Amino acid sequence: TYHDATVHKVLRNAVKWAHNPQGAKPAILDAPNVPVDKALEPIVERGGKLHAAGEAGFR
Repeated sequence: TYHDATVHKVLRNAVKWAHNPQGAKPAILDAPNVPVDKALEPIVERGGKLHAAGEAGFR
């Protein structure tokens, strides 16, 4: 079935559709670190903390 011309055309179109010329997404560490009170959507702060309040985080 993979020798069928229609299958070849579908696969070619799928590759063209899925190709991203800009490459992969940027690294997760490049994302902005926004405080809970300034977030665009409401966020409930909960759980343990890695850093004290006001302390610079990992960068």
